[in-house]
Amino acid sequence: MMSVRLFIAFVCLWSISLQAQTDTIMESRVDPIQIKALRLDMDVLSAPVSINVHDVTTLQRTSQQLSLQDYMTNSAGVFMMNANNYAQDLRISIRGYGARAAFGIRGIKLIVDGIPETTPDGQGQVDNLVLNQIKKIEVLKGPSSSIYGNASGGVILINSFDDIAKNYVEGSATYGAYGMSQYILSGGWKNERSKMILSAGRVTTDGYRAQSGFESYNLSGRVEQQLSKKTKLLVQANYTNSPTADDPGGIDADAVELDRRQARDRNVAFATGESISQFKLGAHLDSQLKDNLSVEAYGFWSDRNFEGLLPFEFGAWIDLDRQYWGAGASINQLTAKGNYVAKSKIGIDLASQSDQRDRYRNLMGVQGDQTLSQLESFDNLGLYVTSAWRVNKWQGSAGLRWDHNQLAAADAFLSNGDDSGEKQLSALSSSVSLGYRINEHQNLYVSFLYGFETPSLSELSANPTGQAGFNDELQAQESENFEIGWKAMYKRLQMDVALYHINMTNELVPFELEAFPDRTFFRNAGSGHRTGIELSASYDLTEQLRIAGSYSYADMSYADFIAGDNDFSGNALPGIPQQFGGMQLSYAGEALTAQLSGQYIGELYANNANTATVSAYSIAHFKVGYKLQLGAIEWSPFAGINNILDVRYNDNIRINAFGGRFFEPGPERHVYGGVRVRL
Repeated sequence: MMSVRLFIAFVCLWSISLQAQTDTIMESRVDPIQIKALRLDMDVLSAPVSINVHDVTTLQRTSQQLSLQDYMTNSAGVFMMNANNYAQDLRISIRGYGARAAFGIRGIKLIVDGIPETTPDGQGQVDNLVLNQIKKIEVLKGPSSSIYGNASGGVILINSFDDIAKNYVEGSATYGAYGMSQYILSGGWKNERSKMILSAGRVTTDGYRAQSGFESYNLSGRVEQQLSKKTKLLVQANYTNSPTADDPGGIDADAVELDRRQARDRNVAFATGESISQFKLGAHLDSQLKDNLSVEAYGFWSDRNFEGLLPFEFGAWIDLDRQYWGAGASINQLTAKGNYVAKSKIGIDLASQSDQRDRYRNLMGVQGDQTLSQLESFDNLGLYVTSAWRVNKWQGSAGLRWDHNQLAAADAFLSNGDDSGEKQLSALSSSVSLGYRINEHQNLYVSFLYGFETPSLSELSANPTGQAGFNDELQAQESENFEIGWKAMYKRLQMDVALYHINMTNELVPFELEAFPDRTFFRNAGSGHRTGIELSASYDLTEQLRIAGSYSYADMSYADFIAGDNDFSGNALPGIPQQFGGMQLSYAGEALTAQLSGQYIGELYANNANTATVSAYSIAHFKVGYKLQLGAIEWSPFAGINNILDVRYNDNIRINAFGGRFFEPGPERHVYGGVRVRL
C-alpha cells in the first residue's frame, strides 16, 4: 500500500505543479543545464536520451559524505544498496545493469572530470572518490556502448568543483553514531591563469554490525592551467589508503531476528575483510583550434593494491596488484547553416589493465600456502564517431563504435598444470535517437541503444571448477534498449517521463557453491526482458524551497534461463525491486540549509528461484546546516538524523547466497553532526 500512496503523492505533485504554472513560469526563458555525458556539449532538454543531472553544491553543506548515495537518492531508474559495508563498496544499478555486482560497481561506466574511473573489463570502485569536491553528477540511463564501449549499461559522469571565487582554506570535523569520525582539510588558490585545489581527509567508523569497522585516508589535488586563450590543461592526482574494511557477511532470516548487529560466525573466524591502497594520476587537455573545430585528449595511470580475506580456507586470501592506464583523443566539429546545427566527434580510446592475482590459504586470518598465481590482462582499443544535430524543431543523435578487447591469463602456479588462456570479445555498437521540440520548454524523443558487457577479470577468474585460468563458459552479455520519453523544463518546474524496453542476451548472473561460502561465481542466463517507466519532477515553491520526487516501475525477468536441473524462465531478476521512489523537500537559503527526504523500496527477490523475498520498506532522513560569517571566518555547523522512523531494513542483499545468507541489516536511527570552518 505504501507504494500506491507514494505513486499517488507523485501524481498529485505533478498535477499541482501543472496547475501552479503561472504565465510568468510559462513565458520565462530557462537557463539551459549543460551536460557532457554524451561526449558532446548540449543542454539536457535537447538531449534525446534519458539523463538526470544532480547539482550537489547545497548538499555539501549538510551531508555526512560517507557514500555517493547521499547525492543520488532522487534519480529515477537508479537503485543503490550497500552504503554501509565498505568491504563490498556501494552497489549501483541503472535499469538493472550493475545488479549482479558481488562487490564494487559492474556494468556502469564511471567518468571523473573527463577521465575514466572504470577499468576496461568493467569494474568500478568509488572508494577513492573525494566526495567533498563533487559539484555535479550526470546520470545517463540505458546502454551507451556506442559512446563508451564495454560495460556501459549506464554512465555516471562526475564533475568536481572548478570555480574559486577567492582563495580559501577549509577544515571540517564530523562525528556520528557507531564510532564514526571524519576530518577533512582542503584549500583552493588561483591567479589569472591557474587554479589549484588540494584536499586531505581521514574517516573511521566501528560500523553498525560486528566486524564492520572501516578506516580510510585520502589525498587529492587538481591543477587547472590556462596554457593559452584557447587551450586548457587539467592535471589531477589522488591517493587512497584504506588499511581496514571489515566484512560482517550475510546472515539468514533467523539470525536477523535474533541479533541484527551480529556478524556471520565464519566471517569473524576467518577475519574477513579487505585493505586497499591506490594512486592515480591523470591529465585532460582541451584546445579550441578554430571557432568550429576543437580537440580533446586525456591520459592516466593507476596503481591499485588489494588484499582481501574470504570466510573459507582454500584460496581465500587474495593478493591483487593492478596496473591500469588509458589514453584517448578526439576531434570535435561544429556545423551551422541557417536552421541546421550539428556537432560531431570522432575519437579513439586505448586502455590496458594488468592484474597480478595471487591466492593463498586463509588459516583463520593467517596467510597459508599459495594456491594460485596468474597474471590477468585486458587490453582495449575503441574507435568511435558520434553526432548530434538540430533543424527547426527536430533533433537527433547517432553513434557508432568498434571495440576490440583482448583478454589473457598467464598461469604461473604450475604445480597443478598450466591453465593459461586467452579470449577475444569484440563488438560493434550503435545508437540512434530522434527528438521533437514541442515548444520552447518541452521535448519528445525516441531512441534505440545497444550495449555489450564482458565478464570482468575477477568474474572470469572465479572458476567454479576450482582450476586456475578463466571460466571459458562465460560470454559477454548483450542488450538492446528501446525508449520513448518526454521532458519539460520551466523556470520553476522540471519534469520527465521515460518508458523503455530492454532485450537481454547471455545475461551474467551470480551464484554461490557450498564448497566456497561467500565466494561468488557467474554464469550466463539465456535471455531476459526489462520493461519500465521512470517519472521525476521538481518544483520550486519559492526561490529557496523546492519539492522533488521520483518513481520507477519495472518488470525485469528471465525469458529463458535453465541452470542444471533448475528452470528459472519467467522469474524476476533478483536484487532489484519492481518499484521504488522518493520525495525530497529542500530549503537552501543564504544561511540556512535543510532537507527532509524519504524513500520507498518495494519488495524484491534475493535468488533466481524467487523463493526468498525481501520485504518492502520506507525510510526517511533529515539534515540541516547553518552558515555564519564572523569576520574573515565562515562557520557552518550541521547535523542530521538518518532513518528517522527507526525502520528495520536490509542495507544490502547478497544475491543467490548459499544457505539463505542473503541479508545485511541496515543501521537503526542514528545521528551525526559537525562543523566546517572556512577562511
